Amino acid sequence: MDRQHRRSDDAPAGDIEGFMAFAEGLRTSTLYDAIKTATPVARVSFPSSVRRHFEALERFPRGLIPIADAFCRFNPTFGQGMTVAAQEACVPDRLLDERRGLADPLDGLAQVFFAAIQGLLDAPWGVAENDFIYPQTRGQRPADFDRRVQYAIALTRLAAEDPSVHKLLAEVNGLVKPPAVLREQRLADRVVRLMKPPVQAAD
Repeated sequence: MDRQHRRSDDAPAGDIEGFMAFAEGLRTSTLYDAIKTATPVARVSFPSSVRRHFEALERFPRGLIPIADAFCRFNPTFGQGMTVAAQEACVPDRLLDERRGLADPLDGLAQVFFAAIQGLLDAPWGVAENDFIYPQTRGQRPADFDRRVQYAIALTRLAAEDPSVHKLLAEVNGLVKPPAVLREQRLADRVVRLMKPPVQAAD
């Protein structure tokens, strides 16, 4: 039911002492300076990105809805986890409002919720899958991953030249717009042209 992938073993230890030593050894001291006087409240660990497919279950407990990291956990370096959690938290309110007239509004709510949030997860999970550029990453590698990387590199090159594309890319990475806008035909044609190998000049 779970899909996950990992980056290399370059990670802090699970105890707070090991984590602090890891933070202090980073290239810049910004993170360490921010947390060195903080009080730890839990074990520190981020072993992998995980997407749990609760929607594949035939039965699910009534009155229970998992959200945030319980459903899908992303690499925190991409800064999308809290945004996705907030988006997920809004979905039950909408669904319960739609089911207000039903005799039992909780009946089947979990399954409806699971279907409703798949679109919210696809974009940040696609970003998390970028960790597969590292050969040490383990997990279910997307079949079209190499093509996706080539497209992303060309898109980044185009964004460096065109402010409107840069803005669009930032909006997608910030989960303001869906990833589909980056593959709209007019933009995709420009990106694909950059993906093609350069034509060799004749001697």
